[in-house]
Amino acid sequence: MDRKFYPNAIHAIMLLVLFFSAQIASAQTLSQPVLGFSNPCPSEGFNSFTVDFAWQIPLVNEDNKFILELSDANGSFDNATTLSTVTDKNTVLTFSFKFAFPETTYGEKYRIRVRSTSPSKTSSASGSFPAYYRTVNESLVLNNFQDATLCSDPILLEVNNYPGEAYYNWYKDFNLIPGEKNAYLEVTEPGLYFVEVDYGFYCSSETSSNLVSVTQNDQLSVTISGDANVELCPNGSYTLTASTDITPDENFTYHWYRGETLLSSTASNSYTVTDRNGDAAGEYFVEVDPGSGCPALSSSVVLSINDFEVTTNLATDIVLMPSQSKTIQATTTASNPVYQWYKDDVAIADATTATLSINGPGSYYVEVKESAGCGIAKKSTPITVSYPSDFEIKIAVGDYTACASSQAVLSLSELKALTNDGTVIAVDESIVEQFSFQWYLNGSAVSGATTRQITVNNTAANGNYTLKGTLESFNSTSNAIAIKIGIGTPAITADLMKICEDVDQVTISSSITATTYTYSWYRDNILLDETSATLKTLKSGTYQLKVKNNDCEVASNTVTIEPYTDDQITLNKEGVIYLQKGQAQEVIASGADTYVWYDNAQQVVGTTASLLISTEGVYTLVASIGGCEFVKTIEAVLQESTIIPNVISPNGDGINDTWAIPVTYLNNPEIQINIYTSSGELVFSGANYQNNWPESTINYSGRNPVYYYRIIKNGATIKKGTITIIK
Repeated sequence: MDRKFYPNAIHAIMLLVLFFSAQIASAQTLSQPVLGFSNPCPSEGFNSFTVDFAWQIPLVNEDNKFILELSDANGSFDNATTLSTVTDKNTVLTFSFKFAFPETTYGEKYRIRVRSTSPSKTSSASGSFPAYYRTVNESLVLNNFQDATLCSDPILLEVNNYPGEAYYNWYKDFNLIPGEKNAYLEVTEPGLYFVEVDYGFYCSSETSSNLVSVTQNDQLSVTISGDANVELCPNGSYTLTASTDITPDENFTYHWYRGETLLSSTASNSYTVTDRNGDAAGEYFVEVDPGSGCPALSSSVVLSINDFEVTTNLATDIVLMPSQSKTIQATTTASNPVYQWYKDDVAIADATTATLSINGPGSYYVEVKESAGCGIAKKSTPITVSYPSDFEIKIAVGDYTACASSQAVLSLSELKALTNDGTVIAVDESIVEQFSFQWYLNGSAVSGATTRQITVNNTAANGNYTLKGTLESFNSTSNAIAIKIGIGTPAITADLMKICEDVDQVTISSSITATTYTYSWYRDNILLDETSATLKTLKSGTYQLKVKNNDCEVASNTVTIEPYTDDQITLNKEGVIYLQKGQAQEVIASGADTYVWYDNAQQVVGTTASLLISTEGVYTLVASIGGCEFVKTIEAVLQESTIIPNVISPNGDGINDTWAIPVTYLNNPEIQINIYTSSGELVFSGANYQNNWPESTINYSGRNPVYYYRIIKNGATIKKGTITIIK
């Protein structure tokens, strides 16, 4: 039986199909993933887990990927971690993911979800679960398996084998100690202690350490008998004796200290200190180790040495003039000093005070006795007193450079006495003040120069200086110092910096013009004949002046005189210019003082910097700068054609043998000509084209070959086309 479908019925069926398709599409879902674990503790040797997953039709697209994602430790998927990606299950509605947890897994509220990419859908997330990646899979070692004893100070328990984990849990008497997360614990109470790595509630126990028993011992009390501050005589002895609040036995050890230095470890409770040159002073204490239990420290005993110092006010070697006397002053730290002065080791009668007046040669010292305490005696350092046999004078010059400085200051720098036995002794100011002085220049006394210092500030006073000192019968002359005051640095200037050589004259002048000086002029490092302070020249070059006074010669700055050249004359258009019929081009010159233009017939056609050219020919410019004339030429050529030929016949008949293009593109460094074969091979390339291609014979048979050309300016193609070669 024939059945007919009417348009309205077809429309209804299509609507039903679309409706059910939409219903099926909207029903496509990704189910919540089912975890194949509860409280995972992954590690390097145990890190393989599964998650079951189901999804509903319609089928996903062929390019779809199912991605298993892990949240952060707080359950957020903002920066989810991809655990696994599956691309071959796009027609499988139920399957399992296999994956490994990342090594950074550490927290209590992880969740897992599944995401598809085509179409883009996301399942609901799993329930939260704790997960910790364990880098430690064995028991911790605590305090090297040793129990510990508490004394007066806290003790530190430390993890020995894995001290670098992020967090730990510490326990005392099997109870968690809140807030203690480091690899060490400061202990102040006895008890049973252990530690584990903090991997949460389920993953930590396998890392639990050994138990450490901490016990409390009573503290030993130690004292040192006697005063806390003891004064010891020089080279004397003192015995320190320790006592404890419990009876010592053979296990007791006494460690005696001075400051941080261990002096002795002994079974004896006493230690004798003996002074050797004051080295016994210091703070002493003892540490008592009972052998079992807690060591104890005593309080300190400070030993000081009953000693004093003796000094005098004069140097160990001094010089006296026969008419002069000196007073020696003794200073001491003794509490109750008694003085006795000696000369040459013999006591001086009635010299029993802190001072002694001397007026002759000898060796002097004082002996001081402490009348209280230890009653020790000390001698001062001897002072040797001598008469002079002669004097030695030295002079020096301050900040000064020969031939450069404008002044020099010379002064007395040393005055020493010589004794009969050859000893050299610096004298004090009291003797220097008794000298009279005189400065000498080249052996002649300088008028009025009778102090310890002289200033030289002009070239007329250059020479060798000495200083003579006189005291009673002594006359001593110093070393000599040569002084050369500089003449200053000459500065040269020129009235012209550019010249027309052999025409313009330039004058170069010096800032120093004294007639008593010698002048040497140089051009390009070659000595010239001129010997005055001024130079006149017609030549360009680099000039310098050297000025000499006696042994001092100073060079000036350099001045460079440049010649005028035709490079200074510039034209806006040079070489060949091309004219269009009925049009003109303007040529503009610059850089000269005057301009004269000539045509082919040497007729003047212009006297300004610019010339308007409308006729073919050669034009000559004569430009003048100062006394120099410079010539430049311009050739004007009528441009007859702008057509680029596309056919040539290089057969040697002299007609159309080369590819001749308009003059606009010829002899121009900015124009690049490229010619290619029909296959793209470059056969010619160059600028400044001369209408010279092809330069050699082109061999061919059959068809006339076709070449391609490009005319390029500043990197851009301005013309292109073909060139056909015909016989």
